[in-house]
Amino acid sequence: MNKEYKIPTWEQGVKQLTPKVYAYIQAKATWYWSNAGFIVGKDYVVVVDSLATVGLTQKFRDEIRKVTDKPIRYLINTHHHGDHIYGNHVFGGATIISHDYCCREAIEQGIRDPGVMNTIFPNSISEE
Repeated sequence: MNKEYKIPTWEQGVKQLTPKVYAYIQAKATWYWSNAGFIVGKDYVVVVDSLATVGLTQKFRDEIRKVTDKPIRYLINTHHHGDHIYGNHVFGGATIISHDYCCREAIEQGIRDPGVMNTIFPNSISEE
């Protein structure tokens, strides 16, 4: 039996998974284009991961704002890779929650040169 399987395609944007739980899909699905998410609580929002650049993370934040205007109080970093933490500062004021190892690695890595990241991701530069 030779079945041909079609790889699903995804539209970029917010997908509601359950009430108050959302995924943010980046349609490219290639190296360094990670997905993220957020949970809308009674009084605040919890974000799960930022993205690889300021521009990408600002677009994500703008999509969150289309769903809710509640304050973003927490940012969970699932791990220390740049495509999950380089946009952390876009959520200024949020408390970052992570494993100790993630925190240590993120601090050790530091912030990458935005010029280099914008060269790698030319379509991610913010228009703000």
